[in-house]
Amino acid sequence: MKQWIARKFLARFSRRYSYDVSYMEAMLAESPVAFFKFGRLQAVSSHRSAVPLDAYFATKLIAAASADCGPCTQLCVEMAREAGMPDEQIAAVLEDRGSVLDEPARIGAAFARALASDRDALAAARDRARALWGEAAVVELSLAFATAQVYPVVKTGMGYGELCRRVRVDTRAVEVSRPPAAWDVAAAEA
Repeated sequence: MKQWIARKFLARFSRRYSYDVSYMEAMLAESPVAFFKFGRLQAVSSHRSAVPLDAYFATKLIAAASADCGPCTQLCVEMAREAGMPDEQIAAVLEDRGSVLDEPARIGAAFARALASDRDALAAARDRARALWGEAAVVELSLAFATAQVYPVVKTGMGYGELCRRVRVDTRAVEVSRPPAAWDVAAAEA
């Protein structure tokens, strides 16, 4: 019964966001216990109370883009739009056009880009978020980044992350400016 409900949920999720849930269906079929434990991550990945919406989604968008080749980033775009983040802000985050971002999105984006690939800039980004919204916001931004990467990493690890696609904000295709992954930066410096 529990698996039947989970399959219905996955089908509804797939239709709602036009997202391929094959890796989650495979997880449910092959390791139901792991699937239901993995499902608990949703509570953490959607937590937001101290940080503004645009900062939260800017962080998630950049985190997903740095670990993904399109589909999970597109899912973050759709969730940001659904939550009310303006399309122009979403596109500007993805294209790394910081000069047109509102302050919360600019701070969230700076935090995420620093966490992804520029640890030297992380302290300043973290301090800025902390000064404006408190320590809870730093926790939330950190969780937003980490959980936005979990899904594409698991998907890729299971062999389902090979399909690349263009990211769209509403009807406009955007050129995603992906920060290099931390391991890419370390390899380049070696």
